[in-house]
Amino acid sequence: MIRARRTSVVILITLAELAWLAAFGLLFAYRGKVGELGRIRQDMIGTSNKLAAAEIVVTQLQGLEERGKALQSEVAELRMMASSFKSAFRGMTPEEVLKVKEYSLSLESALTNALIDLTRNEERSIEFSNRYLVVSNLLAALPADVRNLATENTRLNERLQELRVYPEAALVE
Repeated sequence: MIRARRTSVVILITLAELAWLAAFGLLFAYRGKVGELGRIRQDMIGTSNKLAAAEIVVTQLQGLEERGKALQSEVAELRMMASSFKSAFRGMTPEEVLKVKEYSLSLESALTNALIDLTRNEERSIEFSNRYLVVSNLLAALPADVRNLATENTRLNERLQELRVYPEAALVE
């Protein structure tokens, strides 16, 4: 008969306990790693959010930098204009400068009105030119006798006007 040894049972129980301890140890280690990975993932998400926000800020800063350069050039231009303004109006009082400005505005208004009148006169000139061409074409188409009659009629109308103005001229003839 085979007789069991006492030590072998104790060793088996110890090995089983050791296996359970190892399994729990691995489980706790795994849970720890999972938790650590979760924290790392959260840190990574936070960092990527911060990076995205930083990229937006950098883009905005670039836009502001470009706007700042544009404003600097505008300021330089305004300074040049102010300098030329000061040199042009040196020694003048503000009231005199305002009078010059008002005079300039009135000249500008007069120039605008003159341009409008010029445009109207050009349109009238074209209209009269067209009418003259029509009349001259009609006169050219009339026979010579009718033209002579028109000339005689004009001369007689002028004479009639003279007689109305100076009735004593009729007595002379």
